[in-house]
Amino acid sequence: MASFNSTLDLNKVKVSTQTIAALSLDDSKLNSAMEKLEKYGFIIISNSPGKTVTNDEIRENVLDLKPLFGTAAYHIRADDDGVCPIGNFIAVDIATKEKQTKKMKGVCKATTSDEHEPHTDSTFQKRSDEFLSLTCYQPSLDGGESYVVSGAAIYEHIKKVLKPSQIRPLFRSDAVTFTRGEESATKAIFTKDEKTGNIVLVWRKDIIVNKMDEAVHPDAVAGVLAMVSFIEDERNHAVYKLQRNETLLCNNGAVLHARKSFPDDQIRRLDRLNFFTIGSGAKLDGRLQLGFKEQHTATATGNGMLGKKTGDYKKAFPFPAATPRNSIVLSTDIDGGSCRRLSIISQAA
Repeated sequence: MASFNSTLDLNKVKVSTQTIAALSLDDSKLNSAMEKLEKYGFIIISNSPGKTVTNDEIRENVLDLKPLFGTAAYHIRADDDGVCPIGNFIAVDIATKEKQTKKMKGVCKATTSDEHEPHTDSTFQKRSDEFLSLTCYQPSLDGGESYVVSGAAIYEHIKKVLKPSQIRPLFRSDAVTFTRGEESATKAIFTKDEKTGNIVLVWRKDIIVNKMDEAVHPDAVAGVLAMVSFIEDERNHAVYKLQRNETLLCNNGAVLHARKSFPDDQIRRLDRLNFFTIGSGAKLDGRLQLGFKEQHTATATGNGMLGKKTGDYKKAFPFPAATPRNSIVLSTDIDGGSCRRLSIISQAA
């Protein structure tokens, strides 16, 4: 999976279709869309672009994701179809409000106009959702942009700035405890899927950062702080403002998603429908995998090759013809405008 940052050309992740049902029936277009999802960890689907549609038609697009992605994941505010409304407009009946207050003991950020920082969904549940969708009915006039952070880029960053002994604790099964109201789960931040080899990311800073001593294992603190620094840097955010009848679809173990704040007196309305796809028997079950592949870009320090001669690097590095002999080359692949850098970092005697 390609890592990305704020320079990512969003045309690379956009998919245009008349309806989700039509996309499901067009194997060529669906395959192209899934290739984008597999490469970047998220896509933006524009349904019936330029066409006036009703709210019922948008709702139909939301529900038509089910045959593709599988079983609807649980959410305390979801309706009978598994759809959860997102927005600062939300009003709930007395019984539902009482149930929410008891369970959540506070305001859910999805029902406010505040910034909702980068996170994966269902962190505080025993089983995290696998794929997530957010479909827009009404964007706010100002602000309210969605943004996404690459899990692969986060992982590559911590490999550069942390020692292996500081990274390993992030894989501990008790690395962090995420709690919201009565819902709580203790998890690893990174998990290696033994079947696929993928790394699966779980993250939500806002419910741990102010109680690091009790929520984060002491050995994982350095890693968590390094992640916070990277994730908060706007240069690592791919930003897009969803328009009416557009859907943000994410691999919940591969990318973080977020929302910028918007004025309290403006309305922003979306529907959230998340899925358990793997083993569901849905059309894309068996095609999609949770998480991201670790990038094995060779580096001098990472391979213990620092100071060795060119001959030791022949298998590790694709040397361009113009590279001077006895040079050590570092290759970096960041897809933010198809940028590939080759740079000489040292000369061996």
